[in-house]
Amino acid sequence: SIFSDWKIDPDSSTGWHGIVARINTVGEQGGALPKEFFRFVYEKSLCGNCREKAVRQMGKRRWLTAEIMAEGLYDSNPQIVAYLRKKA
Repeated sequence: SIFSDWKIDPDSSTGWHGIVARINTVGEQGGALPKEFFRFVYEKSLCGNCREKAVRQMGKRRWLTAEIMAEGLYDSNPQIVAYLRKKA
């Protein structure tokens, strides 16, 4: 993966967390991004808020897979769980 060397630091605004936040911001503003970006954010981010935004962006674009829907029902972020229960 092109992202495998990135360090994960949820407190950083310029490193990992800044990149994840930027992906979500571009998505929220309607920017064209590959669906793999949002899936990557959901699968790799330590930040529950960032994961939630990624899930919502995938839902908005109808990119939620059965795998993500099933896995997300056990997410540590209760907002993700509630959102996916409504989508099911």
